[in-house]
Amino acid sequence: MPIARVQNVRFAKSTVNLGEPLVCLSDSEPDAHHWTWTVRSLASRHFRIKHNYIKFRVYGTFEVKCEAFNKIGDENTSDSYVASISVVGAVHDVRFDKKTIKVGGTIKCLSTSGPRANRWTWFVNSTIGYKLDRDVFIISRNTMTFMREGVYKLICIAYNKISGNMKFSFSASYIRVLGWLSKILLSFCFSIFLMP
Repeated sequence: MPIARVQNVRFAKSTVNLGEPLVCLSDSEPDAHHWTWTVRSLASRHFRIKHNYIKFRVYGTFEVKCEAFNKIGDENTSDSYVASISVVGAVHDVRFDKKTIKVGGTIKCLSTSGPRANRWTWFVNSTIGYKLDRDVFIISRNTMTFMREGVYKLICIAYNKISGNMKFSFSASYIRVLGWLSKILLSFCFSIFLMP
């Protein structure tokens, strides 16, 4: 290839997984030898590095600019490219915000992903959510309210969609729902324990 200025700067992908490199490609002879990156979201970051890739540590959509440089004799040449990049990841770390609540209290199904989870399936003692007694278990997206005391085996499956494909993960745990009698008994047992 004859000597050529940096041109045709581009990204290898417009969507990357969390931790996956976003690669900045370019055409030139000699090859580009350093790159300047600008990443804009809520705060703008600008940095110069010797590699033609960066990795993201957070999910989201970012405006990313890559400028590639090469040197022809004493002259530095460069070209740049700007694009919107989506950083995604399948649902993981599904968990409940509490293990014990009072009657009328709510459990929330939390998860980590990019984009965020947008669908949930609940099971109580192996019964799927839509078959549960609606007077006892009130489901609203990623929350469940319990209207009767007891110990329940609870499963939450959280879903998100990446490039048209549904991804999911789940959490299972025993949840204790305390009624007014349970609270009195617990207080009584605790006071006996503290007696001299």
